[in-house]
Amino acid sequence: MSNVKTKDGKIELMRFLACLMIMSDHMGTLGLKNLERPFRGTWVYVEFFLILSGFFTAKHFINRTSGENKIENSVKYTINKFKRFMPYTIVAVLIFYIVLYGDLITTMYFEKILEKFGDMPFEMFLLSAAGTNGTKLYTIWFFSATFLMTPFICMICQIKNKYIKLLLVFYPAVFYYLYRSHSIGSHDYPNQLIRAFCGMALGVLVFLLTEYLNSLSLSKNWKILFTILTLLCYALLLFIGWRSLQPISVDLICFIIIVTLTFSKHTYLPSCSYKPLLYLGKLSMPMFIWHPVMATIIVQSQSIGDDQVALKVCVYYLSTLIISALSMLIFSRAPRKAA
Repeated sequence: MSNVKTKDGKIELMRFLACLMIMSDHMGTLGLKNLERPFRGTWVYVEFFLILSGFFTAKHFINRTSGENKIENSVKYTINKFKRFMPYTIVAVLIFYIVLYGDLITTMYFEKILEKFGDMPFEMFLLSAAGTNGTKLYTIWFFSATFLMTPFICMICQIKNKYIKLLLVFYPAVFYYLYRSHSIGSHDYPNQLIRAFCGMALGVLVFLLTEYLNSLSLSKNWKILFTILTLLCYALLLFIGWRSLQPISVDLICFIIIVTLTFSKHTYLPSCSYKPLLYLGKLSMPMFIWHPVMATIIVQSQSIGDDQVALKVCVYYLSTLIISALSMLIFSRAPRKAA
């Protein structure tokens, strides 16, 4: 039985804040590329989500017995994990394409319509990262790449020899994130798939580290030290984001420390697992999907002038929060009604 906590309000709040920071980095789609603002370059928080994905995948498979069908387990886990995102991706991608290319429908120019809408089904069903065309709704790459790579991570997590498992996640993560001849955030094919695999591998590595840490009996002094270290990492991430700095290695180290120590039993920080914080954590994924759609609608409608920067930013954030909350309310109720 794993001795790692399942939920923590601090991590759920950080998921929400991470999404807000990613939204800030994507404000360039609003025509604000050169605007001096805090939280530019915070795309690296995608790595935080990848780490969490790998972490919880490893936690799920920690108690699987060797006699079970590993491939079947991997496929079932992947399908169950990502089918809850499908309603969001299908509706968001459809609206995004209509906003971009809806005027072509009125022209009845079928050849052009098929050309523009041809990749839409692949984005809806999270397959676009497998092709070289990429994704037009640019945040879908994350779900597509993790969907395609999750079965391989599941297979690794079910390996019973812990040293083989350690090697299989250690080397991809270390080589990818320390190899400085490429851009971690590059969307050139096939970097999205490699990034998703290595980010989740890093998450599995963090889980193994947390398990090891929880197996130790540490004194109160260590717990005080770890508590201070966790708080410093939170503060450092906020400082780096506010100043729009981009020390990617520092960000990654902070992510690793925060996730490891938060899910360990060796700090004095409360879990803060309150319903509002857990709700914000769940809200982060719909926000991640919807925010480029809302940005595109704002730009395409031309209803807000380029000089009205504050208004444009407020509408961008508020509309994303509202549509995310509404869609989560609708899509979370649908399965229960069907059942």
